[in-house]
Amino acid sequence: MVKLVTILLVAILLLGPAWSKASVSSIRSKIAQVANNKVGSTHWSYASSCCHGANTNKCNYFVYDVGKEAGAKMPTRYFGFGGPVGAGAGGWGKASSLNYWSKVSSRQAGDIVAGHKSGTYHVGIYVGSNMVVSANSQNIGKNANMFTQGYQDLVYWRYQG
Repeated sequence: MVKLVTILLVAILLLGPAWSKASVSSIRSKIAQVANNKVGSTHWSYASSCCHGANTNKCNYFVYDVGKEAGAKMPTRYFGFGGPVGAGAGGWGKASSLNYWSKVSSRQAGDIVAGHKSGTYHVGIYVGSNMVVSANSQNIGKNANMFTQGYQDLVYWRYQG
């Protein structure tokens, strides 16, 4: 009996983390769900004092915070230190690789979308039906602007875990 209990305890200890760890596909779905739930929030708006201060763009902070809340490992500047990677150079829009994420050619709900317009980069979360949830000047909005308003060089990133 003691031997059986010992075997069961060892199995639980070894397999426990695998049982409790969310699958990559469930995290991708949750990224889209969490993003949708933030629509209307002013926390990451241009005027908000969150993150790195008022009157600054915070689209990358929104993406980072949503990913973390959904259980994804999110890339940061300086090898795990500093804030989240930016929307442009060295970040979502221009990086050749980002830890835990892979560039893909077509989008799915939960993917990160980055692009630029008039030299300014923007990043958001694709939630399906050609809609992107992202931080803007007033609040978190949900629209198709990244696909219809002249954004160029769109890049899609998918979580790989």
